[in-house]
Amino acid sequence: MISALLLSALILAEPRQLSTDPDDRAMIHELLEWIVASDGPGGYTAPDIEPVLIRVSSAALGELVCGRPCPVKGYHPSGSYIVIVIRGLAPEVERHALVHELVHYLQSRASTEWPDCVEDYAREREAYRIQNKYRYKVQGYLGPADIPRVVCAP
Repeated sequence: MISALLLSALILAEPRQLSTDPDDRAMIHELLEWIVASDGPGGYTAPDIEPVLIRVSSAALGELVCGRPCPVKGYHPSGSYIVIVIRGLAPEVERHALVHELVHYLQSRASTEWPDCVEDYAREREAYRIQNKYRYKVQGYLGPADIPRVVCAP
């Protein structure tokens, strides 16, 4: 199991310091190309550096994101060169989670400012919009959108 300390080191690492499976690199590249192409003119641009995929246990990801077990399937630490997903997801579920986290990767490459609650929620909605667009492309239908509600303090 990956420790919180090791995961912290990975988050801070430069991409050239991380190794990755060639199949994972190809999948990340393919999904980034799809996101950029599907968002149209004025949307996302291809990043200069593609992120590295890291798979961790559900418990490790929950601890990292929520500080306890939680239902999250993926995570992109803003400003890092990694995307994290739960190890052992079905391939189609992993790809859906990756599309979502890769949108966050592109968002974090486009802006160095930390978003406030309202902006953060808008970014989350955008990631779900593109993830659902990908689900429709792959599955041919779109089930209920699972966009969490966020309440921002005044």
